[in-house]
Amino acid sequence: MSLSVFVLLPRSISWCQVFVRSHLRTSSPFHPFSHLNQEEEESKPDPLKEALEAAEEQAQTHPAQAIAAFHDVLHTPNRDDEVAQRIKEEAIYRLAKLHADAHGFREVMALLKDSNDYFALVPKAKTAKIVRTIIDIVTKVPNSVDLQVELCKEVSEGRRKECGGDGWAWG
Repeated sequence: MSLSVFVLLPRSISWCQVFVRSHLRTSSPFHPFSHLNQEEEESKPDPLKEALEAAEEQAQTHPAQAIAAFHDVLHTPNRDDEVAQRIKEEAIYRLAKLHADAHGFREVMALLKDSNDYFALVPKAKTAKIVRTIIDIVTKVPNSVDLQVELCKEVSEGRRKECGGDGWAWG
């Protein structure tokens, strides 16, 4: 048996119907044994996270191989969940740092273009944060002012070419 309850919310949020169930499932956070299932899920290693950690280890000794490994993490198909998005975001930052440290600023710009599929999945505010962080990473490299200006121009051009609200379009 279920009970329907109507709740009047502020004007900015419309009417909402709340369902109260008489029986809680085991997947419910209120079930007394639900924490057992969560512990089992948390103990399983995430292959994407493991790939990121392996790439980070390679970055210290073999940067070229690490770049390829970070690209593999970034372009892992069939993973659009929140955890995968955070891992892919971290891969973007690591790639930007590796390229910036090697003065590969063209590669940093190519990274932005290459990340379009990822940017289409995340909100625009998150995309702007990532781009800002990449610019911050580049600014920490000495003697790179001209390239910073070029990167900012590229970012603003990409912003102007933005396509219909579903991501950033890089030219």
